[in-house]
Amino acid sequence: APNFKFQTYLHTPVGRSRAAIVQLLASTHELAVERLRRRVNGVEVPRHERLCRFCHVGVEDEAHAITACSANPSVVDARRMFIMRMSKIHLLFTHTLVGKHGTEFIIACLQQPKATTEFGLMVAKIFRLYEATPLYRQTVGPMQDKEEHAESQQESGSECEDVDYLWDSWDEDW
Repeated sequence: APNFKFQTYLHTPVGRSRAAIVQLLASTHELAVERLRRRVNGVEVPRHERLCRFCHVGVEDEAHAITACSANPSVVDARRMFIMRMSKIHLLFTHTLVGKHGTEFIIACLQQPKATTEFGLMVAKIFRLYEATPLYRQTVGPMQDKEEHAESQQESGSECEDVDYLWDSWDEDW
Protein backbone atom coordinates (compact mmCIF):
# COMPACT_ATOMS: atom_id res chain seq x y z
CA ALA A 1 0.00 0.00 0.00
CA PRO A 2 1.32 3.47 -0.81
CA ASN A 3 2.59 5.59 2.04
CA PHE A 4 0.89 8.98 1.68
CA LYS A 5 2.01 10.52 4.95
CA PHE A 6 4.12 13.69 5.00
CA GLN A 7 7.78 12.76 4.63
CA THR A 8 10.27 14.35 7.02
CA TYR A 9 12.83 15.04 4.28
CA LEU A 10 10.43 17.68 2.90
CA HIS A 11 11.24 19.74 6.02
CA THR A 12 14.87 19.97 4.90
CA PRO A 13 15.65 23.69 5.12
CA VAL A 14 18.31 23.74 2.39
CA GLY A 15 16.67 23.83 -1.03
CA ARG A 16 19.58 22.18 -2.85
CA SER A 17 19.47 19.31 -0.36
CA ARG A 18 15.70 18.86 -0.64
CA ALA A 19 15.89 19.02 -4.47
CA ALA A 20 18.57 16.30 -4.57
CA ILE A 21 16.49 14.03 -2.33
CA VAL A 22 13.45 14.53 -4.55
CA GLN A 23 15.57 13.79 -7.66
CA LEU A 24 16.84 10.64 -5.97
CA LEU A 25 13.39 9.40 -5.01
CA ALA A 26 11.68 10.39 -8.26
CA SER A 27 14.54 9.05 -10.43
CA THR A 28 14.84 12.39 -12.25
CA HIS A 29 18.63 12.40 -11.98
CA GLU A 30 21.24 11.92 -14.70
CA LEU A 31 22.55 8.49 -13.65
CA ALA A 32 22.94 5.90 -16.41
CA VAL A 33 20.22 3.66 -15.00
CA GLU A 34 17.70 6.35 -16.00
CA ARG A 35 19.45 8.11 -18.90
CA LEU A 36 20.11 4.90 -20.82
CA ARG A 37 16.67 3.48 -20.07
CA ARG A 38 15.42 4.98 -23.32
CA ARG A 39 16.70 3.93 -26.70
CA VAL A 40 20.19 5.13 -27.63
CA ASN A 41 20.65 5.43 -31.42
CA GLY A 42 17.60 3.21 -31.84
CA VAL A 43 19.01 0.47 -29.62
CA GLU A 44 17.72 -0.44 -26.17
CA VAL A 45 20.43 -0.51 -23.50
CA PRO A 46 19.81 -3.42 -21.10
CA ARG A 47 20.04 -2.50 -17.42
CA HIS A 48 23.15 -4.64 -16.86
CA GLU A 49 24.97 -2.59 -19.53
CA ARG A 50 24.24 0.80 -17.96
CA LEU A 51 27.62 0.80 -16.28
CA CYS A 52 29.11 3.40 -13.99
CA ARG A 53 30.99 6.15 -15.80
CA PHE A 54 33.74 6.03 -13.16
CA CYS A 55 34.42 2.36 -12.41
CA HIS A 56 32.88 0.80 -15.56
CA VAL A 57 31.89 -2.23 -13.47
CA GLY A 58 28.72 -1.68 -11.43
CA VAL A 59 25.35 -0.66 -12.85
CA GLU A 60 25.20 3.11 -12.37
CA ASP A 61 22.10 3.31 -10.22
CA GLU A 62 21.30 5.32 -7.10
CA ALA A 63 22.65 2.75 -4.63
CA HIS A 64 25.90 2.30 -6.58
CA ALA A 65 26.59 6.02 -7.03
CA ILE A 66 25.75 6.99 -3.45
CA THR A 67 27.14 4.04 -1.50
CA ALA A 68 29.40 1.80 -3.55
CA CYS A 69 31.54 3.31 -6.30
CA SER A 70 35.07 4.02 -5.15
CA ALA A 71 36.64 4.86 -8.51
CA ASN A 72 36.24 8.64 -8.18
CA PRO A 73 38.07 10.20 -5.20
CA SER A 74 35.63 13.13 -5.04
CA VAL A 75 32.65 10.77 -4.69
CA VAL A 76 34.48 8.88 -1.93
CA ASP A 77 35.32 12.19 -0.21
CA ALA A 78 31.67 13.29 -0.34
CA ARG A 79 30.66 10.07 1.45
CA ARG A 80 33.47 10.40 3.96
CA MET A 81 32.51 14.02 4.74
CA PHE A 82 28.88 12.98 5.23
CA ILE A 83 29.90 10.31 7.74
CA MET A 84 32.22 12.75 9.55
CA ARG A 85 29.51 15.43 9.77
CA MET A 86 26.93 12.94 10.94
CA SER A 87 29.27 11.63 13.63
CA LYS A 88 29.37 15.18 15.04
CA ILE A 89 25.63 15.81 14.71
CA HIS A 90 24.19 12.45 15.71
CA LEU A 91 26.77 9.91 16.84
CA LEU A 92 24.29 7.14 17.68
CA PHE A 93 22.73 7.36 14.20
CA THR A 94 26.16 7.19 12.56
CA HIS A 95 26.88 4.04 14.51
CA THR A 96 23.69 2.47 13.12
CA LEU A 97 24.92 3.11 9.55
CA VAL A 98 27.89 0.78 9.99
CA GLY A 99 27.39 -2.23 7.73
CA LYS A 100 24.48 -0.72 5.79
CA HIS A 101 24.95 -0.53 2.03
CA GLY A 102 22.95 0.40 -1.01
CA THR A 103 19.25 0.98 -0.59
CA GLU A 104 19.38 0.07 3.10
CA PHE A 105 21.85 2.94 3.71
CA ILE A 106 19.75 5.39 1.69
CA ILE A 107 16.54 4.48 3.52
CA ALA A 108 18.24 4.80 6.93
CA CYS A 109 19.44 8.30 6.02
CA LEU A 110 16.03 9.39 4.78
CA GLN A 111 14.30 8.10 7.91
CA GLN A 112 16.50 10.10 10.28
CA PRO A 113 15.36 13.75 10.42
CA LYS A 114 18.75 14.92 11.71
CA ALA A 115 20.46 13.33 8.70
CA THR A 116 18.32 14.50 5.80
CA THR A 117 19.93 17.88 5.13
CA GLU A 118 23.49 16.53 5.20
CA PHE A 119 22.44 13.44 3.24
CA GLY A 120 20.78 15.63 0.59
CA LEU A 121 23.89 17.79 0.29
CA MET A 122 26.01 14.67 -0.20
CA VAL A 123 23.59 13.36 -2.84
CA ALA A 124 23.61 16.75 -4.61
CA LYS A 125 27.42 16.74 -4.74
CA ILE A 126 27.58 13.15 -6.01
CA PHE A 127 24.94 13.86 -8.66
CA ARG A 128 26.93 16.93 -9.83
CA LEU A 129 30.10 14.82 -10.11
CA TYR A 130 28.28 12.24 -12.23
CA GLU A 131 26.62 14.91 -14.38
CA ALA A 132 30.02 16.51 -15.10
CA THR A 133 31.36 13.26 -16.57
CA PRO A 134 30.13 11.76 -19.86
CA LEU A 135 28.14 8.54 -19.70
CA TYR A 136 30.10 5.34 -20.20
CA ARG A 137 28.96 3.06 -23.00
CA GLN A 138 30.39 -0.40 -22.94
CA THR A 139 31.63 -1.56 -26.32
CA VAL A 140 31.64 -5.31 -26.47
CA GLY A 141 32.43 -6.40 -29.98
CA PRO A 142 31.36 -9.66 -31.60
CA MET A 143 34.70 -11.28 -30.75
CA GLN A 144 34.66 -10.22 -27.10
CA ASP A 145 32.13 -11.75 -24.78
CA LYS A 146 31.07 -10.25 -21.46
CA GLU A 147 33.46 -12.44 -19.41
CA GLU A 148 36.42 -11.25 -21.49
CA HIS A 149 35.22 -7.67 -21.11
CA ALA A 150 34.96 -8.06 -17.32
CA GLU A 151 38.47 -9.57 -17.23
CA SER A 152 39.89 -6.68 -19.25
CA GLN A 153 38.23 -4.19 -16.87
CA GLN A 154 39.79 -5.98 -13.88
CA GLU A 155 43.22 -6.02 -15.53
CA SER A 156 42.99 -2.28 -16.21
CA GLY A 157 42.28 -1.67 -12.53
CA SER A 158 38.79 -0.36 -13.23
CA GLU A 159 37.01 -2.09 -10.39
CA CYS A 160 34.56 -0.96 -7.80
CA GLU A 161 35.45 -1.85 -4.25
CA ASP A 162 33.13 -2.49 -1.34
CA VAL A 163 32.67 0.55 0.88
CA ASP A 164 33.55 -1.24 4.13
CA TYR A 165 36.84 0.66 4.14
CA LEU A 166 34.89 3.86 4.88
CA TRP A 167 33.93 2.41 8.22
CA ASP A 168 37.31 0.88 9.12
CA SER A 169 38.91 3.97 10.62
CA TRP A 170 35.64 5.03 12.22
CA ASP A 171 35.19 1.58 13.84
CA GLU A 172 38.73 1.64 15.22
CA ASP A 173 37.82 4.64 17.35
CA TRP A 174 35.16 2.53 19.08
